[in-house]
Amino acid sequence: MLLLKLQKNNGQPLMTYMSQELRKKKSLIRPKNHATLLFLIPADAKDIAKDYHILLDELRRYNPELLDKDRVIGISKSDMLDQELQEALTAELDGVFGDTPYVFFSSVAETGLMALKDLLWKTIHLSKHQ
Repeated sequence: MLLLKLQKNNGQPLMTYMSQELRKKKSLIRPKNHATLLFLIPADAKDIAKDYHILLDELRRYNPELLDKDRVIGISKSDMLDQELQEALTAELDGVFGDTPYVFFSSVAETGLMALKDLLWKTIHLSKHQ
């Protein structure tokens, strides 16, 4: 799992990353600088919902200010899923993620990358936390 920080600098979004071990790097996390958080969870994770809740719990315990930030979830390695499995996951994840937008993408197959970029761009620019 990977948590990405997206922020604007001179009008341009910058991306840096933090591992799920937020407590070890708490000094690197400056909540006021974050516009949008991107949670990356691989499609081959044993339990995507559980991994998402682990990330939320890390934020809750070690930097609760970040819970108020806008979030986007990227499900990576989607090339490993067939259409039927992706549809089943979508039905399950709609209930888990609620209003938090998410997108399936694959760097290897080069699918969903534009959708992820567009979603991030939209979320950053419409963010109430700019």
